[in-house]
Amino acid sequence: MLRFCQIDTVVWDARVRKSRPC
Repeated sequence: MLRFCQIDTVVWDARVRKSRPC
């Protein structure tokens, strides 16, 4: 969970941010 916040870039940034807003 914390890892996604650190590597929240590229396409993940848009997907992770919508699913898990840091």
